[in-house]
Amino acid sequence: MIRPQPAAPMLSGMESGLSGKQTVIHVVGVHRSHPDRGGWGAVLSHGEHRREISGHERGITAERVELMAVVQALECLTRPVPVVVCTDSEYVRTRPDRSDDDLWPRLTAALDRHRVEWAWFREHAEDDQDERAFALAEEAAEQALDRVPTGDLSIDAALRMFVEDQREVVSARTLRKIENTLSTLRFSIDWYADDSIEHIPVAEIDDHLADFIVHTLPHKQFASPTQLKEAGQVVNKLRAWLTENGHVDPTTDLRSTEEIDEMVDERIAVRKFVQALRAYLEQEGADVDSLSVEQWVQDEYLHIRKVTEDTVTFDDWGELEVGPITVSADIAALADTGWQILLTAARVGKQWHLVNVFNGDP
Repeated sequence: MIRPQPAAPMLSGMESGLSGKQTVIHVVGVHRSHPDRGGWGAVLSHGEHRREISGHERGITAERVELMAVVQALECLTRPVPVVVCTDSEYVRTRPDRSDDDLWPRLTAALDRHRVEWAWFREHAEDDQDERAFALAEEAAEQALDRVPTGDLSIDAALRMFVEDQREVVSARTLRKIENTLSTLRFSIDWYADDSIEHIPVAEIDDHLADFIVHTLPHKQFASPTQLKEAGQVVNKLRAWLTENGHVDPTTDLRSTEEIDEMVDERIAVRKFVQALRAYLEQEGADVDSLSVEQWVQDEYLHIRKVTEDTVTFDDWGELEVGPITVSADIAALADTGWQILLTAARVGKQWHLVNVFNGDP
């Protein structure tokens, strides 16, 4: 094996004084996680002639992509030439014992063919060609991401990638809302799914988003209307990002945006009614402790059977009817027949009184 000489000089940009008779290669490897992928870029210059090359690979380590950048650049030379390879890679510089055994023989062959000198740059020093090689590598790494098959990406990895992308384009406040929503989504998937979020393909995410909206937000987080609205916005942003990046097929993997919006809007409407009715009861509700209660309905789901301008009537889909309950016109206007409301009520004589309301479903 040929080991790059650690005594090679550290160079910075045009101060290097590299000879115009040599081919000068600036190489950069870039590694990204979630999922593991890498891109490499190289700028080859010989006098006034210049060539740019790049490539990418999935499931690659940071060290391997740096070594790959050097190997690919040298292998694209069509005839033996004196070469200066400019890199900031400590891995290439020190050659530790690692697992890239397939690449080191290729580097050895290239070094045997060309007369190679090494120039070590410190972390993308301010050099136009080094910066260009870095830009090529970054672009290639993103191309590798674009080519990740849907089935290879887990929901866990997709959520991490989504957050990292949003970190660069949204405000800190918006990012916190996104992270809070996704934290609850992770809890929801862990709660309802049969498998770990790290092993569930992202193509299956929509069913888990439905559980998140229908069950977790209203019944485990007791989300407010504002929180439900924010969660709906994050969900739609996530779904759009998954589609744009090719991680899901919107025609087969996703419900329509309208269907998601309807799920969210229905639960916002129910939550507004529950909150308003609870506040009304705190102000106007009867003190049933001082009354002779003849019948209790405690912590049960009843559905709204009838709504008038100032009353709401509930029943249990059977013989039990609770109501009519007198409410303000504003609250009655918020109600809709068919909703299921978790409540406690007491009957005194023929009159039903609501004692509390807790939650609801459309």
